[in-house]
Amino acid sequence: MKAASFGLTAPVCAAIAALSLWSVLDFYTGTEAASGEGADIYKMADQEVRFQQVAAALPSAGVVGYVTDQSENPVWAMLLGAQYVLAPRVLVELDKHPATTWVVGNFARPLDLTKFADERGLTLAQDFGDGVVLFRKGAR
Repeated sequence: MKAASFGLTAPVCAAIAALSLWSVLDFYTGTEAASGEGADIYKMADQEVRFQQVAAALPSAGVVGYVTDQSENPVWAMLLGAQYVLAPRVLVELDKHPATTWVVGNFARPLDLTKFADERGLTLAQDFGDGVVLFRKGAR
């Protein structure tokens, strides 16, 4: 009985090794395709460049207000991209934390920033371009 089971050991081990190699190759090709040109569809890597100057203008920590002109997806992607770059500061939507002094604007389209600020009780502190703006709450 032992001789018969020993005879199957080598082919079973070979099959396991072959399936393991196939799995590794399948994983590699799938990962390679997912990490290509279209991998960063929300352009998270670009956010570090966009928010670099506003990060230098803000206090190094604390709660910072956040406003945007977007009301649909990818709102969360825009907010998370800004939050990632501006950490350890915490970005909070302005209407949920009105006591903040500084407010970061993250805009996808051109708009009248002075009008936008006036409607929300903000003062335009600096426009950094590319849709990134710094407002000050209540300073007129």
